[in-house]
Amino acid sequence: MITKNIPQAFTCEVSLMTAVFEAIKPQFSTLDHDVAYTLEQLVGDDLWQSLSRSERLQAGRNIGPMVDKKMLSLTPAGKTGNTRLFLITSNDL
Repeated sequence: MITKNIPQAFTCEVSLMTAVFEAIKPQFSTLDHDVAYTLEQLVGDDLWQSLSRSERLQAGRNIGPMVDKKMLSLTPAGKTGNTRLFLITSNDL
């Protein structure tokens, strides 16, 4: 990763979202298109449990804009409490 002249907070954010993206990628083609998933379900227990509460919140805040900008083949599917839900829009991440 290129980190020259990038603020430390942004570097951590990029690393976090790279980890999230990489955790979703292997299972993406096997997910059901008719099911709304939380970010926790998309990334899997191993990564989710390794994240601190603040990292989980940061990942949740960052995933929405990535979906809105079509960076991921997901579409918003509402919320359950404070947790965002996403539908799979394609088998390709």
